[in-house]
Amino acid sequence: MLAQQLVNALSLGCVYALFALGFTLIFGVLGVINLSHGAVFMVGAYAAEQAVAHFALPLWGALLFAFLFSGGVGLVIDLLVLRPLRARGAPHLIPMIATIGVGIILTNAVQGLFGAQNIRFPSGLVSDRTLTVA
Repeated sequence: MLAQQLVNALSLGCVYALFALGFTLIFGVLGVINLSHGAVFMVGAYAAEQAVAHFALPLWGALLFAFLFSGGVGLVIDLLVLRPLRARGAPHLIPMIATIGVGIILTNAVQGLFGAQNIRFPSGLVSDRTLTVA
């Protein structure tokens, strides 16, 4: 039981580390605190699920599609929202507030397309066998 909790904690910690790495990378490169980062992450997850469910892509193909799709969403956010603000020389608070708005728009767009219920990847996509260590 303890080993399973440790594995769960490790996997959740990796997700948190991925978020932190994204925040750090975006702030280091653009100088913007991007608070729509979680919404872009969510859009990538929905894109991967749709790639598997509707286009019958294997898991690795769906993950590649999600990476590219999320990168495209991030590029669109930069082109339409952040770059014009940088060109005007806006203070750091303005792009941060703008990314909050982008996050709200993305979240509501996904909720409008897919509804408020949870979705999941089709069963059988990943092996569900039990692995016993020691």
